[in-house]
Amino acid sequence: MPIARGRGRRAAGATIVREPADQFHGDRVYSAADPEGHVWSFGQSVRGVSREEAEQLSGLKITGWV
Repeated sequence: MPIARGRGRRAAGATIVREPADQFHGDRVYSAADPEGHVWSFGQSVRGVSREEAEQLSGLKITGWV
């Protein structure tokens, strides 16, 4: 599970630059910078979201949702 590994990345010297947060599209994401300064983004699906729910939560009109 990528999100759970964030604690291990921090212990290995990474800096969490974006704490884990749930997104309107059903994913939980966070970003970390490694000791060399490269920024990595990690995410995982935590729940299914319909196009209608995503539009309502984001305030956007979404096309092409499968």
